[in-house]
Amino acid sequence: MIVVQVELWPFGAGEQRKIIASAVIENRGLDDSGGYRYFAELHNTGEPTLQIPAREHSVEISGHDRRQSVWRLIHHVLSAATTEVASQKAAPALIDAPNESRAVEPPSSSGTYELDLLAAAWGWRQEELAVALRVDADRLRAWRNHELLIDAAAMTRIALLKRVHVAMWRVLAPGSYARWWRHSGAFGGRQPIQVALDDEDGLEKIEMACASAIW
Repeated sequence: MIVVQVELWPFGAGEQRKIIASAVIENRGLDDSGGYRYFAELHNTGEPTLQIPAREHSVEISGHDRRQSVWRLIHHVLSAATTEVASQKAAPALIDAPNESRAVEPPSSSGTYELDLLAAAWGWRQEELAVALRVDADRLRAWRNHELLIDAAAMTRIALLKRVHVAMWRVLAPGSYARWWRHSGAFGGRQPIQVALDDEDGLEKIEMACASAIW
């Protein structure tokens, strides 16, 4: 029996890895042609945001020459599976539901309290939030003290911060947010926080990177 597992390592972080697909391949012995028959059960988790359904299906192949590489066997199984997948009924999505280890869920409120949550979850200083929002630090402090109203452009940036948080929440454990923001190498040797604060479209880059790292 051969067991194959596909792991997702978000941004190369092995401690955050999770299994997103697996296959169990069982040798069923010789067939009439002198080759070997194999029965394989395959599973992949779903990702609704990318319109990827979860699937559970099985295939059987024959005529395999065991003298070939194991990769040839896996290729044979996958070729059979992909030709049948269109006729297979999608299984219910098996995405792991958020649990207590994912205590910091995507914020849904608005206003200064939301920024407090993000700052705490991300390990960001108020000065860094001000740069991300493109407002003066003193003005941000006055708004948080309810001394003035913040402009519409800054509110739009707050909405963008929320989207980034949701994207991060899908691929990273909350306890690793602060460490990840300041991890060198995730973006060509740059820290994610440098990308977010220094680049004109830095937050958009972070959002897209997190979305593409789902699979």
